[in-house]
Amino acid sequence: MSTNSSAATLRSAKSLKSYLARISDATKAKSLASFAAFPEKTGFTGQDRDEHIVLLLRQHPAVYIPQVLIVIGMLLIPLLILPLLKLLEVDLGAGDAFFGLGIVILWIMIAVSFVMVNFFKWFFNVYIVTTQRIIDIDFDNLFSHRVSEAQLEKIEDVSHTSVGMWAVIFDYGSVYIQTAAEQREFEFTNVPRPRDVQDTINDLLELKQSANG
Repeated sequence: MSTNSSAATLRSAKSLKSYLARISDATKAKSLASFAAFPEKTGFTGQDRDEHIVLLLRQHPAVYIPQVLIVIGMLLIPLLILPLLKLLEVDLGAGDAFFGLGIVILWIMIAVSFVMVNFFKWFFNVYIVTTQRIIDIDFDNLFSHRVSEAQLEKIEDVSHTSVGMWAVIFDYGSVYIQTAAEQREFEFTNVPRPRDVQDTINDLLELKQSANG
């Protein structure tokens, strides 16, 4: 695709009130946002010079409410142990107290590690919609990640689902994208505003087809 054609597609995309009006509030989203439209100073490996990011998505933070509750519970446990020992009238010597302090520090380190692992998985697992393609980056750990992508013209169908009370309250769900590429289906899991994501992809696909036609 030529530079002029891509630039024309981008201008047309920005003029499409059908979806831009809905995502315009996310154009100034922070770097830690889970829903960002036309993010500035953001790129990815393999991005073409005439390719522009339309949406940058991560899982909705509400998905991690159970993990947050687990961490809070882990941090509260050491605070409950001392009152419990006093209630049971357990007399701790200096050596026991020092050993107990070490256990508490280790326990806190485990809780912090749990938080960091979940944060990195959330931050680096991203879904990208550009003027040319969709990209799914799956980050398993620091040494393993998988990147899947499909050109817009390969997309055959886009749908979304929102299941459960939390999904309805916080407006998140999964977007399913059927393609004619080697990977037949892409799933943007638990992303914010799934309806807007679906409409944006459909409008970009329509623009792509119009430009090629």
